[in-house]
Amino acid sequence: MIENQNTFISQNLNGCLSRLPASIISLKPAINIYPLNALQRYIALLNNPCLPPYGRELMQTDKTESLLHIARSIVAKVPYCMAITVTEAGHANARIVEPYSLSEQWSVRFLTGRQCRKVQEMQHTGRMTLSYQCDEDHAYVTLLGQAKVLDHDPALKSTLWRKNSDLWFPGGPFDPDVVVIELLVEQVELWCLKLGVAPPPVGLQAAILKRDGADWITLVG
Repeated sequence: MIENQNTFISQNLNGCLSRLPASIISLKPAINIYPLNALQRYIALLNNPCLPPYGRELMQTDKTESLLHIARSIVAKVPYCMAITVTEAGHANARIVEPYSLSEQWSVRFLTGRQCRKVQEMQHTGRMTLSYQCDEDHAYVTLLGQAKVLDHDPALKSTLWRKNSDLWFPGGPFDPDVVVIELLVEQVELWCLKLGVAPPPVGLQAAILKRDGADWITLVG
């Protein structure tokens, strides 16, 4: 998987490099260590103060797509994640959930009980955070956004039903206490030591990508 990710990153980012003028490509990195992979090479060049605005804009677009690809691939590896909501007093509560696959539109769904604390807290704020930790890649991805309850569609609950769902919800998908939570992702935070996604100067913060209409932009990274 890591090899495939590196291949995607290299093809995507190096393809963008090939569209840049030679005067930009020849710029020396703004850091003293030679980058370990294509993404780090990009970060080094983006951090160079001599990079003209048009070159930076072109490179930034391709880097955002690559970071989103990495985030999506990490999420796909992790079967469970932490669902985080905030109380009226401002305290954060976290618990493990078993989400379904991240959709092409960057939404995530999972089943839960209507009376659960996370449902009440989510309905109060309208927001939720899902945090995925991938030990294999020394990485984590956090998805933040608006959340809502989809509770009037037994057919939808049936399509999301798993073999172990009866253990938690013995009443089955037609039980009115069983609801579907949907998170529409507005922001992605990503840190991956294995792939060098650790923004400078020393990698103590995550890359941050934010939804901008139909597109995404990189705020940090």
